[in-house]
Amino acid sequence: GLVIKTYRDYPYTVVPQVALGLRPWQALRAEYRCETEERKVPILQQAGFPLAQEYLDFVVSKYEPMAIMRYAVDFLTVEDKIRQGVTKEDALMLIGRSAAQLKELHQVRGRSQELTHGDPYLENVRYYPDGSVRWFDFEHEHTSAGDEAKAMDGAIFVGHAFQVLRSCGHFKNKQD
Repeated sequence: GLVIKTYRDYPYTVVPQVALGLRPWQALRAEYRCETEERKVPILQQAGFPLAQEYLDFVVSKYEPMAIMRYAVDFLTVEDKIRQGVTKEDALMLIGRSAAQLKELHQVRGRSQELTHGDPYLENVRYYPDGSVRWFDFEHEHTSAGDEAKAMDGAIFVGHAFQVLRSCGHFKNKQD
């Protein structure tokens, strides 16, 4: 299906992240997030990194920046798949595949530095029926760069993955 993703100023999830210093203040502006994704996508495409959707165009305007993209209608994220009730082993396998792709993303170089995802949650990884996974939603960046930003990506990813596993009952006590 054809989808138009709009970027809004002051998204409610980004405001506290900016206040805590986890995102640059520019992330409050829709135009900045659209330009960030527009900058990252061609670099990832040129490197052959598998994306969850096909980006057709970016429209950057001060009124309502947007990305026009195409992807399958039956969209399921890795987080959704895990929450639907998979075994602990299958959940760990999906998280491992997502982590491997995140590491691969970190090795892509663009404009003399490695890229980071900036928003590495399982809700930003698409699950495919064949068991493969692909990242999407590249509109965010960290306040740091280089190895520190990659470490931040990794820490956020691991923390969120553990939170999802625990909320699904896969880790019930400290011995699990």
